[in-house]
Amino acid sequence: MSRKILFSVPSQQIKDQIRTYLFPITQQKNILAYMASDGSDESSKKFVDEWKQYAEANNADFVEINNSLRGELAEEEKQKITKANILIITGGNTFKLLKHLRESGLDETVEEFAQKEENVIGGFSAGAIVLSPSIKTATQEDNNEVHLIDFTGLNIVPFLVVPHADTKEEYVKELENNGEEVCALNNDEFEVV
Repeated sequence: MSRKILFSVPSQQIKDQIRTYLFPITQQKNILAYMASDGSDESSKKFVDEWKQYAEANNADFVEINNSLRGELAEEEKQKITKANILIITGGNTFKLLKHLRESGLDETVEEFAQKEENVIGGFSAGAIVLSPSIKTATQEDNNEVHLIDFTGLNIVPFLVVPHADTKEEYVKELENNGEEVCALNNDEFEVV
């Protein structure tokens, strides 16, 4: 199984702290695949240049993944992920992200990516939530504007993820009291699994 890194916000402090987890020394050539939560939405591309510079500063090649593509174009995006050894899935609207992952078929590619021991997968905010068994925690933050009915996540981590937990203490307690295993992440925290 791959190494998983979950966090809420891609601050410089967090990026400095997770650098050694993201860019393992054992890798000869790192390729970082960066997936915005919705490739068709210009606002979701706000971190692209930042992550490209981060990859290059760590001697890694950079490829951008557009999960809003379908058909043959989606196949090209799948190949980009398959050739990479680091995958970052960003924040945004969790419902929209999961919908795009499913409709493009990238959900299965991400699940296969996570099975490879040498790979590293990171998710922040919505990108962390979709890695869990259920995205139900997204209801605390996001509007289900795509009317998603099935909240089943990618099940890459065995617990629910609650990013931006700084203001959600009661919600986290409620989940735990209901027997849920929860990874609550404040904005200045990360978790390596």
